Amino acid sequence: MHILSAAIVALLLLFVTVPSSTAHNVWCHCPKKNKETTLKFFYKAGEVYEALSDAMLTWHSANSPLEKGVLAEFDNSVKGTDLKPYHYQETYHALNSLKVKLHVLQIKLTELRAIAADGDTTPDFDTALTKIISSSKNIGRLSTSGVRYADIGGKDAQQGSMVGIVGILDAQLTDLKILLSVLDQVVDGLRDALPLAEKGEFAKVMLSGRNAFGDKMPQFTDMISGYERMYVQTCMSTIAATMQVYPKGFEWLR
Repeated sequence: MHILSAAIVALLLLFVTVPSSTAHNVWCHCPKKNKETTLKFFYKAGEVYEALSDAMLTWHSANSPLEKGVLAEFDNSVKGTDLKPYHYQETYHALNSLKVKLHVLQIKLTELRAIAADGDTTPDFDTALTKIISSSKNIGRLSTSGVRYADIGGKDAQQGSMVGIVGILDAQLTDLKILLSVLDQVVDGLRDALPLAEKGEFAKVMLSGRNAFGDKMPQFTDMISGYERMYVQTCMSTIAATMQVYPKGFEWLR
C-alpha cells in the first residue's frame, strides 16, 4: 500500500461513507489540527504496517524448515533416509532475522508515538477513541506470566488502560517488548538444541519436553498471532474514532 496524496483523500472519503465494521484498513489513524502533521502521521503509520508485515512474513518463513527437519527425522527412523539438520539451521537464522525485523517495528512505532504525542491532535478524537477502546470486549494483550491473557478494553491492573492514541501506541510498544523477550528465549532454546539435530534426536527430545525450545516455540507462536490481532483491533478503533469526529481534522478535504 502506498499513500500518495490523491490516494489518501479517496481512502479517507471512503471511510466516512461506510460503516466501521467494513473498514479494513490496518494503519493507525490520528487526525491532527495541522494537515501537514496529519499526512506525516499517516506516512509513518504506513511504515509501521509495512514493518509488521515484513516481520510476519519472516516469521512464517521460519516455520516450514523446522517442520521439514522433523519430518526428515521421522523418515530416518521409518525408512532409513538421510537426516537434514540444515533445516533447523534455516529456522535458527530466520528467527534471528525476525528479531531484527521486530526491532525495526519497534523503532517505527516509537517514531509514530512521537508524532502522536505532539499535542496537535484534533479535539474530541482521543475522547472518542478512549470510549471505543473502553467498550471493547475482545482486545487481547500479552503477558509475561502464562501464554497470553485477554482483558476488556485494555484495562488491567498489570498493563493499565489505553487512553487515546498515545495509549494505544504505548500498548503496542509494551506488548512488542514482551514478544521480543520471549523470542530471545526461543532463539536460545533452538541454538542449544541444534546439536541434537545432527544426531537425529531433535524431535524426540522436543516431544519429551526436555528442552526449552519445545515449550517456548508454541508459546511464541500464540503470542505473535495475538500481537498481530491486537495491532489490527486497536488500529481499527482509531479508524472508528476518526469517523466519529469527522469532519474535524479533515476540513481541508472540502
